[in-house]
Amino acid sequence: QVNFTIIDNAPPVVTIIQPRETEKYLHSENLVIDYTAIDDFSGLATTTIMIDGRELATTTIDLFDYSLGQHSLVITALDKAGNQAQAQVNFEIIANVDSTISDIEVIHERGWLKGRLYRPILINALRLLEIEARYFEREQNLTQRLIERTQNNPKLTDKQKQRLIEQYNKKIAQLKKNRAKAIEHILDAIERLLNKAKRQNQLNQQGYDIMISDVNYLRINL
Repeated sequence: QVNFTIIDNAPPVVTIIQPRETEKYLHSENLVIDYTAIDDFSGLATTTIMIDGRELATTTIDLFDYSLGQHSLVITALDKAGNQAQAQVNFEIIANVDSTISDIEVIHERGWLKGRLYRPILINALRLLEIEARYFEREQNLTQRLIERTQNNPKLTDKQKQRLIEQYNKKIAQLKKNRAKAIEHILDAIERLLNKAKRQNQLNQQGYDIMISDVNYLRINL
């Protein structure tokens, strides 16, 4: 009788299903990490989940606790024979007006933003920001449609089309300028409010850093 000993040299297979590579998530979201780790030979011994080198105890992550920008998720699986496998995915945390309002609410709930004064003022300023951004977007889209209509109008000569399209393009350029100015104006006001709240000890450093990070993100991306 011959005894064969099967030596397990095969590492486990780790697949990250969620998040996907370079996927974007809002700061107000919960990220549910979904993955599979399989070992067909000796079986799994341990699985470790890490974001930015910090081990997680759960697969549901409140992204409020992470900064805006790029993050790295690494899942490591070790089988009972000591073989190791790793999968990595990079994802990005972003902000918009709604997630920034959500951040104010969480900061207020955690007691980082005190009193009754600043929360409603900041939320109203952000709502106004959303209205302004939408208004200019709508105006730009309408003007863009007029350009398309002019191009397809058989009753107009090429010269007439060109003159009208030039006027519409000028209008779009002006709308973009006005939009940027309006957004900048409101974000400056929000930043001044945050600075004032911090000076008056109504907003702690942690809450301030999160809000300023949101404001800076909106300045570039809104």
